[in-house]
Amino acid sequence: MRRSFHFRNFILPEKYRVVYEIPPGSFLRRLFKSIWYDGVVSVIYMVLLFMKDMGSSPPELNIEEIPNKTGQVAVISGSPRSLTFGIAKRLLQLDYTVIIGIKMVEECDKKIAKLKALGISTRNLKLIEVDFKSLKSVSKFAEAVLERCIRIDLLICNGGVQNAPFERSDNGLECHFQINYLSQFLLTNLLLDRLKYTSKAKDSACQVIYVTSVAHFCSRLDFLELEKSKVYNAMKCYYDSKLCQVASMLTLDRVLKTEGANVQCFAIHPGMINVDLWESIGAGSIFGSVICRPIETAADTVLWPVFCPEFESKGGLYMENGKAVTPSWEATNSYTQQRLWGRSYELIRKYI
Repeated sequence: MRRSFHFRNFILPEKYRVVYEIPPGSFLRRLFKSIWYDGVVSVIYMVLLFMKDMGSSPPELNIEEIPNKTGQVAVISGSPRSLTFGIAKRLLQLDYTVIIGIKMVEECDKKIAKLKALGISTRNLKLIEVDFKSLKSVSKFAEAVLERCIRIDLLICNGGVQNAPFERSDNGLECHFQINYLSQFLLTNLLLDRLKYTSKAKDSACQVIYVTSVAHFCSRLDFLELEKSKVYNAMKCYYDSKLCQVASMLTLDRVLKTEGANVQCFAIHPGMINVDLWESIGAGSIFGSVICRPIETAADTVLWPVFCPEFESKGGLYMENGKAVTPSWEATNSYTQQRLWGRSYELIRKYI
């Protein structure tokens, strides 16, 4: 006798359950935004991606020629389904102590097993749980890092979400804005003094890297709905969060230069990446391997200014394929930078 399966009998584990809210804005206004951003602007975005990736070759690090960084510490925010472990792999090969802030630590076992299978020691790899939808969680993560590490040489902000259904964070903010930008902004501020201390102690530069995207060229910020999204469109929020990363990086680097701190800041577009998503959609894996660049290549692109002598005394750069590129006009606009900087500090004030 054949038994039928009914979805009502399926119970999703609690940790995977997400209750999405009705997106703000009337149906017609959201439809208009969707036509514009999911249609016209997204076509521009894809054209930019292809032009940037196909137009030049990404850099490749020669790990054997880079001196070991024994004792140095790198902190990475990310997800197991991103290039986080590609970056960690490179850093572990150089004997960094690597701390990854990640939401679901238990999902990383396969990634760690892959590293071990490649002969890479994971004894210096530490995973600490953090939820970037919660500024309180980010603050606790930073406390844990500072308790464990007397130095931080490198901070890579790689946490991110794209094209997600509307959801408010624990702080009542739109999630693209908080996860991609504000939580990374808070994390940077909480760890910045340790980065400054480390650069003085070793008498050489430390780095802060924001993993961003050419998507920032598709955005223009509306400060009336920046963190709330009065008329929701997922791609618009994604573009805005990437612009926030670049504009904020430029401001931070300028502030650090004014203070005389030897901490360099970069915002880097890693290219279209062949992330694990392609493995889960069958034939899509062929598309991913042909069109997108491998995780290792994207990781080298992100780490390039840290190890390339050409950028040893530089900072405040937006980079693509190992080269400094002029960011969007909006990212360099002083009014946008000042207003974003002020608003960001207002939102994180109670956590710093």
